[in-house]
Amino acid sequence: MAGIFVFQLICQPTAAAIAYGMEHSYINGEMLFVFDMGGRTLDITVIKVLTSEDFEVVTFDGDQQLCGRDFGGVIVEWMFNELERQSEKKM
Repeated sequence: MAGIFVFQLICQPTAAAIAYGMEHSYINGEMLFVFDMGGRTLDITVIKVLTSEDFEVVTFDGDQQLCGRDFGGVIVEWMFNELERQSEKKM
């Protein structure tokens, strides 16, 4: 109805890896490892640079047990503790 034709569906970390690869200069044959540590899953994609505009997806996978809803909170808590520790050193 919208007039959009879908050629291929790709997972989000693969799309991020391709977008990242297109924004940077890489040597043909170079491999990129991109990971997405979201609130609920850890997703990875490995792509191989074929040309400046062409990439081959080597593999992608994800695991719902490696992250979780508390992951962001743990990072924020660590960051606040680290900032507090560093500010105490300066005093």
